Order: sequence, then structure tokens, then C-alpha cells
Amino acid sequence: MLLRLSRKSIKTDFQKRDKAVAKKDRKLFLSTQLKNLEIKGSYSTGYLKLSKLKSKVLHLDKDDKNSNSWIVFVKERYYQNRKFSHKGYLLYKIISDNGEFVIYDIVW
Repeated sequence: MLLRLSRKSIKTDFQKRDKAVAKKDRKLFLSTQLKNLEIKGSYSTGYLKLSKLKSKVLHLDKDDKNSNSWIVFVKERYYQNRKFSHKGYLLYKIISDNGEFVIYDIVW
């Protein structure tokens, strides 16, 4: 049950990022990240220049060495001026912080 709730909560975080991009809401976007801070090499300004972001969680797995950490493989589709621009596949590192899942690192 806890595993299922964790997976759902993590997927919800990516939906929140998509919504933040559509609304140009930096605060909402950063709320999905550890301590509401920017992640080195992946700044909110680039994401918020998009007109739309569509994220799809392809796979997620609990880290074997740190039971508080997850690795999440995500396909992101980027839109500029409401037209599809390009896509990317990223590995997100997520941790449970005060009962909430937040991103603490991204591997491009």
C-alpha cells in the first residue's frame, strides 16, 4: 500500500510541474524540488519559457542503497508557442522530505 501511494505521489509531482509551466508559476514549479530551490543545471527559467510541458513517468524504482530515495525515468515533451518542439528523456532523483516527495537532482 505504501509503495503504491509513493508511486502515485511521485507521478502527481510531475503533473504539478506540467501545470506550473502552463501557468508560468515559478513558485509551484519549485515546490516540486528540494527546499523549493533551483537544481544546478536545470533551472526553472528554461522550463517556464515553454508554453507547455507534458511529462510521462516511464519507470520508477526505489534506490537500493537509500530507502528514502527514488530514481524516476521521465519522458518530457516540450512545446513552444503551443507547438511541439522536442522531447527529452531524463532521470530524476527524488527523496522523501518531511513526508513529501521532491526532486533533488536531474540527470540529462
